[in-house]
Amino acid sequence: MNAAPELGLSVVGLTKTYPKTFRRPAVEAVKGIDLEVRRGEVVGLLGPNGAGKTTAIKAVCGLLRPNAGRIFIGRHDLAKHPRRALASMAVVLEGDRNLRFRLNVKENITFFTRLAGCDGGRVRRETPAALERFGLAEKAKDQARNLSKGQKQKLSVCIAYLTKAALVLLDEPTLGLDVQASHELQAIIGEMAAEGRAVLLTTHEMAVAQRVSDRIAIVNEGRLVTCQPTAELLELFRHRQYTIRIRTADGARPEAAGAAADGDFRLVGREDGVATYELNTTDKDRLYEVMDLFRDDSCEVLEVARHQPDLEKVFLSIVGGQGGPPA
Repeated sequence: MNAAPELGLSVVGLTKTYPKTFRRPAVEAVKGIDLEVRRGEVVGLLGPNGAGKTTAIKAVCGLLRPNAGRIFIGRHDLAKHPRRALASMAVVLEGDRNLRFRLNVKENITFFTRLAGCDGGRVRRETPAALERFGLAEKAKDQARNLSKGQKQKLSVCIAYLTKAALVLLDEPTLGLDVQASHELQAIIGEMAAEGRAVLLTTHEMAVAQRVSDRIAIVNEGRLVTCQPTAELLELFRHRQYTIRIRTADGARPEAAGAAADGDFRLVGREDGVATYELNTTDKDRLYEVMDLFRDDSCEVLEVARHQPDLEKVFLSIVGGQGGPPA
């Protein structure tokens, strides 16, 4: 029997309330979040603005103290052994805040890996191969301020890679990059996980999260509303969205349109006597029920198509008030 994968991050019952001030009432930003990231996987952490995602990330990074809950980075309790815990994590923040601009590429690597407590000899031995892998070998002596945005991001991730940290937290790593640089960085993220690191990725770019994440965690209104394998999450929603195109003999609106009152069925278009409806349901019997309504109205069903949702549609469906994926 294979042993369970070692955890890079374990968050248990994380709660954070910002106290009342003169300008605003008390705000319960995070409400009992539980989250695990295993070594060897990428977890995409998503959430709308104000959902509590940033507060949770700050707590994991040790930048604020939660009111309740425990955080383990690798095997270290962040509250009891903060230095050991933080030494087991590498963080790449969004933007240009990860580098010393007047240091060259190699000097940045030396500076930040030394801060992380890494063995200098090991880093020196591994740096040439890492620079080749990240496409930065020819830029080794260039100052960071002279690199392109994509090269700066790759250098930041390269440093995180060289720390050998159990957990790598990437905050919007592809934001503002061109298509090629974004795809290169996504490939590197996958390789880091394949080599045994736990990767927690925060992003507003749903296509990126869908491509690189093994699991998707969605935070809304301070709670973790779902955390599932990406393929399974998409599959749940694939079975709930249908488009139905029908034609009536005289182009009249069929009586079946009254089913829209149930809230899962609506008219979305009409042209040349052809009406297009959308049905949103997890119950296959509901689809047959709607089809029977059309047949009773003597409608000709031209097409029934099941949607292939992308992560953006799934995300909007969950945070738009449904509270979670279908059962």
